[in-house]
Amino acid sequence: MIRAPKKGEFMTETTSDFDMIKETLSKLGIGTSLSIGFSDVSANITSVLVGMEFGEYIIITPPEPLSSIRTKLFQGNKIVIRFLYKGQVIAFPSEIIDYITGPKNLVFVSYPRKMIQQNIRSAKRIECLIPAITFINAREVKMVITDISPKGCGLVINLADDHDLPEIKINSEIKIKSEYLLGSNELDLKGIVKNARKKQGKLFVGLQFSELHQQVRKNIDSYNLFLENFVQ
Repeated sequence: MIRAPKKGEFMTETTSDFDMIKETLSKLGIGTSLSIGFSDVSANITSVLVGMEFGEYIIITPPEPLSSIRTKLFQGNKIVIRFLYKGQVIAFPSEIIDYITGPKNLVFVSYPRKMIQQNIRSAKRIECLIPAITFINAREVKMVITDISPKGCGLVINLADDHDLPEIKINSEIKIKSEYLLGSNELDLKGIVKNARKKQGKLFVGLQFSELHQQVRKNIDSYNLFLENFVQ
């Protein structure tokens, strides 16, 4: 049983289950940013995922800055690979299999046999699909809450429905209403926009709650508890 982390503590999980490791890696897209750790190098070393053969190896670009670690790209040298996925830092030990130079420089590393996941959010977010609205410049904008916790939530706005959507600025405050989640149109969620990005005709917004009415927090906790029990 996984215990709940204490305040200020990160929650970590370790798995050696092949299927769980494969499932996590299968969700990574080509071009995912990676952090590469060498035992005797303190500099920030980065790379990019190029591809993989499940259960066999992973292919990455030569770590940068290459000048500081070129001599360490030899077969058998042990490394630690880390990446960020859905609010978690995921890490696994690996080792260099081969460093190929030309026509395209590539590094082959061993497939993970163990993976460590560390939750870096102060509260676990639960994935969901909850209709909601906000008002920008006195205009009603429809959206969907895609994940939520007592600390914040993720929002998606379909730009096909709002071609001339007013700009949502980083660090601006917005209010969200959702009768489905909050049980009343008299209650709202107030939050600060922490990130906003457009992708495939949609606007994805990350919101950090700035103020939560006691009843709102209770509703969010109850909803998350229901979902956690439902999906088990």
